[in-house]
Amino acid sequence: MKKGLLILFSIFISINLFSQNLGFSSYLSEDGDLFYVKEGKPYLYNTNIPGEVVIDKNGFKHVLFNEESYDIILIDNYKCNFYSFGTLKYPPKIDFSPIQYAPTGEMYIFESRFLGGLRDAEVISSSYLTDKRHEYKPENVKYTMYEGECYLWGFSETVVPWVEGKDGYGIGEWIEYDISSFLEGRRDLVNENAKLYILNGYVNPKLPNLYKENSRIKKATLIIDDSTKMEIEFDDIVEFKCVDLGRPFSKVKIVIDEVYKGTKYDDTCITAITVGWN
Repeated sequence: MKKGLLILFSIFISINLFSQNLGFSSYLSEDGDLFYVKEGKPYLYNTNIPGEVVIDKNGFKHVLFNEESYDIILIDNYKCNFYSFGTLKYPPKIDFSPIQYAPTGEMYIFESRFLGGLRDAEVISSSYLTDKRHEYKPENVKYTMYEGECYLWGFSETVVPWVEGKDGYGIGEWIEYDISSFLEGRRDLVNENAKLYILNGYVNPKLPNLYKENSRIKKATLIIDDSTKMEIEFDDIVEFKCVDLGRPFSKVKIVIDEVYKGTKYDDTCITAITVGWN
């Protein structure tokens, strides 16, 4: 795998009504700046300045204010929100601080049950890629978006995704995410319906070109506890795919059925996987 130079692109593609997919009513950056969502449109906090939600040529979602002078790169998984804050002139900082409002109007940090990722999960795969720089092992999906402190942290370029190791685009290859060990310590969740969150592709906000240069899953089959099958499809943008399993589970296998082909590499990648309950 070859990493290119950091490029912050100023060319964006507008997506109509895309802001309706923002997962929270308000968002906080690591510098304390906030934007809120009203009727599907983002606004800067304490102002009436509306923003625009767009997708850049690399597939990253941006919230832009003041004609691109204020840019938030958002990786939104509809439950928690990983996002960068910065401008087009300065590399973004990385933060994980979703907030919600209490009934009194006070802000508080939203504490997710999967905050920090499930490091107790056991992850195996049918294959994985190794090159001169990295081993793209299946267990990488536990750590990639969760390195360091969860509230203020820097994205590590040394933390890489799982990449299948089969020749070609990896059709039929799989990765299996087993949370049995985690559930032994959380008996309250054993019978709870679960949601699976999948960050598809090679996602690194510091090297955004890697997303489109590598292959991403377009269609996959989920095999839940070796019995139930579910067909899912991914949009070709950088965001967590939320799959409501509609049942409890101990392990789930993700089988690659079809891909979005990379512009440089045929390797198919998954950056992060985690689970939530509600």
